[in-house]
Amino acid sequence: MGSVFRKSCEVTLRVLRESRESLMSVLETFLYDPLCEWSKQEKGTRKNVAEQDNVNALKNLNNIRRKLEGYVGYVATPEKTTNFPLSVAGQVHELIEQATDPKNLSQMYVGEYLEC
Repeated sequence: MGSVFRKSCEVTLRVLRESRESLMSVLETFLYDPLCEWSKQEKGTRKNVAEQDNVNALKNLNNIRRKLEGYVGYVATPEKTTNFPLSVAGQVHELIEQATDPKNLSQMYVGEYLEC
């Protein structure tokens, strides 16, 4: 992968990590914004839908927080998920590896997995 692209990714990730507390504060406000909940709910199922949405939102926020802390999760190979935070360069490297992994790329297409 080109060094300009990699360097741009590293700079962007470094800025995101440095601003992680502010970013998380902004994202957490959506948990408590009633307008976000009301727009998705139907009459009669309001409470159950709201509870499930909140659980999903908390899970997503936790995933975002972990990524900003340097942890990497793998979709196609969950056993490779890191249990320790990576450096900015290490996280960028792993994310580029995931983005170019044929197993991950093959999941974008309907049909049979072709071995590359």
